[in-house]
Order: sequence, then structure tokens, then C-alpha cells
Amino acid sequence: MKKKILKNGLVYVDEELKKVNILIIGEKIVGISESSFEGDDVIDCKGKWILPGCIDPHVHFRCPGMEYKEDWITGSQSAVSGGVTTVLDMPNTNPPTSTVKRLLEKRELVKKDSIVNYGFHFAALIDNIEEIENVKNIASVKVYFGSSTGNLLVNDHSYLDRLLKVTKYPICFHAENEEIIKGNEDKYRAEAIYNPLIHGKIRSEYAAEMAVREILELTKDYNNKIYFCHTSTRKEIELIEKARASREVYCEATPHHIFLNEEILKKIGNYAKVNPPLRKEEDRVYLYNALLNNKIDTIGSDHAPHNKLEKENEYFEAPSGMPGVATLVPLLLSEVYKGKLSISQFVKLTSNNTATIFSIRNKGEIKLDYDADIIVVNPNEKYKIKSDFLFSKANWSPYENWELCGRIEKTFVLGNLAFDMGKCNKINGKEISYL
Repeated sequence: MKKKILKNGLVYVDEELKKVNILIIGEKIVGISESSFEGDDVIDCKGKWILPGCIDPHVHFRCPGMEYKEDWITGSQSAVSGGVTTVLDMPNTNPPTSTVKRLLEKRELVKKDSIVNYGFHFAALIDNIEEIENVKNIASVKVYFGSSTGNLLVNDHSYLDRLLKVTKYPICFHAENEEIIKGNEDKYRAEAIYNPLIHGKIRSEYAAEMAVREILELTKDYNNKIYFCHTSTRKEIELIEKARASREVYCEATPHHIFLNEEILKKIGNYAKVNPPLRKEEDRVYLYNALLNNKIDTIGSDHAPHNKLEKENEYFEAPSGMPGVATLVPLLLSEVYKGKLSISQFVKLTSNNTATIFSIRNKGEIKLDYDADIIVVNPNEKYKIKSDFLFSKANWSPYENWELCGRIEKTFVLGNLAFDMGKCNKINGKEISYL
């Protein structure tokens, strides 16, 4: 097997950047040393940072059934262009990933096209407890406690009690209170025609808070790992922070809830419609500070691409979601450059913590015998986000023309160069395994 050498870079190992060289043979990191290695393919990384590839715990690559929005070729190209080497795909496809048979079919579809490594979340439905008992090698069971894209709503207490008893996997929650949402839809329906901020009124902060309260109460007597997707409000974070003192409760935030507030709806309308909604500036600021103060465990892009025609429909017809897998890492790297986020926090949020929470084998660190999932970053290069270069079929971004610093130059997936200076290469990622 050929030997690859990454030399002269600053490598993130042992929770700091060190000037060491890396030896890769096949899919694995087999050497980390200040001394030189000899190899067939030597890449000089002088002036560059060498970091663990990002593990994005929350993507919607739309396969099967909605490939006109995204597919595993464009989705994984978008991922590796943004320094993401592993994705965990959500189950609200068409049909949903809610049976063992459908999961096996999805595996067959994905493995031929994926450049990025991948894992799958499995959908909880009101009638699929036996499927959940028999499913193997998944990241989590996903519960849509509030309705979102797809018809997967599960908020029956007796069902959730049974689920908590039978599953060994983490349980991920989309936490919004459905009753509050429906009541607000009726209340504000007439206003939806002319008010772009209506989405935050319908799917209110209170709807998120009450769902988190209810879920924490329902799960308090069990030992399951509980993971809250896309937390977006102060109240949610405070409730989760209190609960995690005595049990395994984790929270994810998205870049769009950290960097955007509801005012962008006035500029781009339904393009900024997401579930849960973008919040008021005070919630955004609280979320950002929670990130800096280690109260948020992971960053998930919630990459949920839709085409422009869909997004330009009237409010109730326009789907929720925005692309984001290509911009997750660049946005956070810019915060490192500004001195607001430490490099250690960045790595924990984008790789270490996700690998730990979901018990992913041999990923999340640059470490001997770990998978060679690595990104090479020019930490001082400034550039602007352009949607044309993000590879997604959506071909738009809420961050268009944002100036960032810290360009991803190379992305290695299992030791193979998947992305190199703006170009994606056809390599094969693999399904992940779990401890």
C-alpha cells in the first residue's frame, strides 16, 4: 500500500496544535512524529493546520425519494468541500427509514455514491417498536416530537415509555410541542400572507421550551442517552443544563441558529424558513455564548436543501430547511480566527463530542490506528461564501457573500483525497461502525 505523508503542518493532537508529521497507510493513521517519514506521496503542509475531519450529526441528503433536492453524490461533495468527513443522515426520506428492510435498501443506494463516510438515524413511528428492537448499526432512534418535514410525528407518552425500555441506541428528539404549534397556526393564519416573521410566532419559543420540559420528564427514570437536535432558545439550554447534572442529556445547535436571527426573514423570506425557526437576537446571542461556555455539545448543520421554486411558494406551502453542510466548518473556523472560539472547542464541537456521544469507532481524533479522516486548513486565507461553489443542488445559501477566514484546502476520507483545492475526487466513503 502507498504511504502518504503530511509534513510540516500544525497538527491537532493531545488537545493542542503541534508541529508533527503524519504517516497514513491505507485508511489508517499509522505514525505521528516530530521525526520525518518516508513515503510515496508527500504533501507539504507548511503554514497549515491539520485537523480531524468534521462529523456532522444531522444531515438530510434526501435519498431515497427526493433526489431532485439532493442526492448522495452532491450531498457528499458538499460535505467534503466543507471539511466534513462523516455524516449521520436523518430518516425523514420517502419512504422514511423506519423498517429494517428500508434501512438495508438505503444502505445499498448510498454505498455506491457516497464520497463521505456515513451513518444513519432510524425513525420512530407509533407502530414500529419491533423494527427498532431488531435494527442494527444505527446512530440513534429519531423521534419527531413535533411535526416537521415528513409525516413522522410521535408524541404519545405510552409509546415513548415502551421505546425507552427497548432501545439500546441514543434517542434524538426534534422537540417542539405540536399542540401549541397547531393552536398558533389557527391564531396567526391570516397574518401569514404578509408577515415574514410569522414562522417564529407559530413555532414559538414556548413550543420548544414545553417540548423539552415534557421530554425530560418522560425520560427521567431511564438510562437512555437523550440528544436534543437543533436547540434554539435560552429556556431549552437552561433546562438541558439542569438535567445533565444527573444523567446523559446532550444538546446540538446549528450554525443558522448561532449566526442568524429572525430579521433575515425580512430580506430573504421563506429561504430562511427552518424548523425550529430562527429566533430573536437575544436568543441568538444566548446560544452563541452557550457555545463559548461549553453548554452545547455538538454542531449539526441540519443540512436540509430545497430548490428555489419550492422556497418561493407562499408561507404554508414553502418547505422548511436550508443547506448548510458545506458552511458549518468554515463558519466556526472564522470564530477561531477571530479569537472567540478556541481550537480545542472547535474540535470538540465538530468531531470529538459527536464521536463520543454516538459511540463511533475510530473517528473524531487524529490518533494512531484511527481512520485517516483529516482536513488541511489555511488558517489565514480570507474568502467569501459563494453558493455556486458549495456543490449542493439547492444552489443557494443564507450566508452568500459572507467573508470568512480559514479555507479548507484538502479533505481526506479514509486516507483518500476527497477534496483538493476546490475540486472533488471520486472516492468511496464507508458506513461507520459503533463501539
